[in-house]
Amino acid sequence: MGRVDEFLSSISGFLHTKDAVQLQKWLVVEPPLPEAYGQLSAELKTIDIDKAIDRIDNDDAWPGFLAFMKLYLEFFKSVNYGDLLETHMQLSSLVK
Repeated sequence: MGRVDEFLSSISGFLHTKDAVQLQKWLVVEPPLPEAYGQLSAELKTIDIDKAIDRIDNDDAWPGFLAFMKLYLEFFKSVNYGDLLETHMQLSSLVK
């Protein structure tokens, strides 16, 4: 199982059990990040994010959350923490 599948499976599980605390712990953006997020980023560069989002259980996720998850994955696909201005702009887009 790849990192993206593992990540989205966990997210679906947290939605199903309504575990907001675990969901918050997994949806991180601020470094330093665990190595798994570096692996997630690398894998995201090789897949179609729209197809990946379809793996989230739609019975537990609402449309706004799915839109957020798409932006979240796109953020990790392209983030460069060395460019603080670009990172700030990406994060601003994510929180809107």
